[in-house]
Amino acid sequence: MGSLRLALREIKKIFAFLLLAFIIIGLVSSLTLVEYREFVEAMVDNFMSDKADILISEGWQLALELFNNNLQASVVAYAVGILPFLFLSSFTVMVNGALLGAVYVYLGGFISPVGYIMSLLPHGIFEIPAFIISVSLGIKLCLELSRKLMRRDYLPLGPLIKRQLMTLLFIVVPLLIIAAYIEAFITPLIMEWLFF
Repeated sequence: MGSLRLALREIKKIFAFLLLAFIIIGLVSSLTLVEYREFVEAMVDNFMSDKADILISEGWQLALELFNNNLQASVVAYAVGILPFLFLSSFTVMVNGALLGAVYVYLGGFISPVGYIMSLLPHGIFEIPAFIISVSLGIKLCLELSRKLMRRDYLPLGPLIKRQLMTLLFIVVPLLIIAAYIEAFITPLIMEWLFF
């Protein structure tokens, strides 16, 4: 338990910055992408076609596919932190924030801003922090690897990676399980209520 607290303390500032950046990028993209509606529609249609197998599922199958998709995204966001100096994990926050705004533009004629937030909030309060924790861990790993290569003070990498993997397993995975359940079983009810 102490190692999980330490891992979260090590990424606290990174997490806060990334969460703020995610929200700002989502808001800015939802306001600015309105002028590029055709591009946004093509981009979101392309994204949706890549996720077609998930979108046609329902119930427990949908929950499992959502969980697998979000787990893969979180693991990749962490794993790219193994590449020093590049901080590639941070780009996943930018892309996902922009995608959040793009989907709002895509749905703009069908749903109000409040409706959009209501459809995201129940599962998003679990999914977004889980994803941003993963990204924060990846950035911290990249930072410590970069410090080591530059011969600066760095945290011992073995214990750091162990703490981070424990955090992924015992914090991120449960959050993603909860988010997938809510997105599969509760979000559709909210969407039905909003649209009908």
